[in-house]
Amino acid sequence: MATRLSAAVWALVHFCYLASVSSSPSGVVQLKQQVLVGPIAGPNATSLEIVIDSAYYTRTTLQFPCQSIKCTGWLYVPKAVAGSSKPPVIVMGHGLGGDKTHLQHYAMQYVSAGFAVFSFDYRFWGDSDGEPRRWIAPQKQVEDWLSAVQFVQTDLSSSVDSSRLSLWGTSFGGGHVITIASKLGRHIKAVVSQVPHLDSRLASSLNLLNRGVLGTSVLAATSLADRAAEKLNGPYLYVPLAGPTGSLAIMQLHDDELSAYYEYKGLHAADATSNPAQDPPWRKFVTRARLASDPAMAMYSPIDGIHAATAPIMIVAGKKDGLCPYFAAMSAQRRARNATLVTYDCLHFDIYNPPWFQQAVDKEVEFLLKFGV
Repeated sequence: MATRLSAAVWALVHFCYLASVSSSPSGVVQLKQQVLVGPIAGPNATSLEIVIDSAYYTRTTLQFPCQSIKCTGWLYVPKAVAGSSKPPVIVMGHGLGGDKTHLQHYAMQYVSAGFAVFSFDYRFWGDSDGEPRRWIAPQKQVEDWLSAVQFVQTDLSSSVDSSRLSLWGTSFGGGHVITIASKLGRHIKAVVSQVPHLDSRLASSLNLLNRGVLGTSVLAATSLADRAAEKLNGPYLYVPLAGPTGSLAIMQLHDDELSAYYEYKGLHAADATSNPAQDPPWRKFVTRARLASDPAMAMYSPIDGIHAATAPIMIVAGKKDGLCPYFAAMSAQRRARNATLVTYDCLHFDIYNPPWFQQAVDKEVEFLLKFGV
């Protein structure tokens, strides 16, 4: 049955592809090499309920409710907190296609500065529940942020000082923290928004420019096929999260930005572009194709609500960022009530790599020690 459904989905993809562009057999082969047919396995339950006890902190794996789904987070608590029985806390969320494992080195920096950190996976990602896997759903992720903050304020108040609660997010999560701060007002002490996604209208325009009309049509066709397959209870369609300009990837990256992405993910460029028939590493970093035609994504622009946020905000931006442009960060600072803009002469994914990582995180720690305690 699954084989027949998979064949039907591919037939649907090919039909949409042929309907959208003038195709050739080689074009269909290239399309198939950039699309992965699901399903993708969910979280491994045996990885939960783990406590790590180090010399200077504990890390506990916790689950919390997000509507009818259980999400998973890691609570880091420093063992030595000067002058207080409970440390201030940072709620931390990842970017597009990431998970909490990508944030461990950030959490360590804040724990060393005396903060507790609660980093979590959005539903459909990492160790959190939810089907289908690896679905980027902006409004659902905002709901998960609200649930995570509520969980910290209510269930973790014996371990952390939830009256001193700050938000930290990067890339897509950098937009989410602005949205959450706009909704929660005085309940948030401070916000760090690192290389944030701010405006989906701008992102759509840049993607059209980088992907071209032909590539945009092919991705739209694949996205519509994924949505149709969902209605038929068929296997979902997945496309790469990142790839070169003109590919089907959601994030269109020029060569230097793509190299920084591979470094961030621990890949080598040759591995990431190898023969898909040999299960190359890019298949680990995919998302549902429906994102490209999702109205919720098209309408999600955190910059529109930034004026409502009352907490101090630090916006960290790369002047060479081609994914979340510097000029959008400048516009966000102007619209905000109380925002500081810190810039680096780097690309979007450079911020996660040396030397920019340490330079940025030192400024972020300094900011949160001033406003988040």
